[in-house]
Amino acid sequence: MDDAAGEVVSAGGDDGQGVPPCYSKAMAKVTSKFQVSIPKALAEQLHIRPGDDIEWRITGGELRIVHADASRPLSRERRLELFDLASQRQAARNKLHRPKRPSSPRGWTRDDLYDRGHSR
Repeated sequence: MDDAAGEVVSAGGDDGQGVPPCYSKAMAKVTSKFQVSIPKALAEQLHIRPGDDIEWRITGGELRIVHADASRPLSRERRLELFDLASQRQAARNKLHRPKRPSSPRGWTRDDLYDRGHSR
């Protein structure tokens, strides 16, 4: 698991070498009553607020927490907002990877290709 600073963080207990696990802002402990606090940075990122419902899902060998509102369809305004953000990201990528045009003329045109081999 990576923390916000990009450092790799241990996700489990003792690694067998006597080294305690590293904890980051993306980790939480389970209490004796099996309660877990969602780290504030993650809750803000997923727009989870006090009183919101969350779902616990077991997927493969992982426990996943899903905001209950995630299964509801997005409003038209939110979909348009997400579309605009995705369009801005794509435009930025296109600027970085714009195909380069030849610096000198080719000496031929596309029409020349179609006239080749035909009598004039």
